[in-house]
Amino acid sequence: MILACLCLAIGAAIMLVAAGIINVADENVHAPRWVLGLCGLVFLLGGLMIFAGAKSRFNALGATLICGSFGLVGAWIWIFSPDDSIIGGLPFLSRSTNAAMGRWMFGAGALISFAIAWVALHQFLRWKKPADESASD
Repeated sequence: MILACLCLAIGAAIMLVAAGIINVADENVHAPRWVLGLCGLVFLLGGLMIFAGAKSRFNALGATLICGSFGLVGAWIWIFSPDDSIIGGLPFLSRSTNAAMGRWMFGAGALISFAIAWVALHQFLRWKKPADESASD
């Protein structure tokens, strides 16, 4: 439960920064506020999912929203982030090649996240309460 409370606190703090309630200098924020808000939502939902328990329908909805948020953040990086914000890569490739490769990796990650969100949404919509395991003993 400590981890759940920690996730809730971190998520709430990030969302308050995204909403402008907690003031942070604009030069310290390197993404649109809605992207920051989605990151806070991921932590918040993670904490709520821990409280809900493993066999909860809410977890399927939470997984849908978390993976969808990951997909949106990855897609924003893929499409809109400036090339100089994607650093690292392979030392024998040029900086521009590494930036393009990083951008495409974020795009692939976004598509994978959207696919997982789609599966989680189907599980949420077709949810059947798990059979009571103690009845089979």
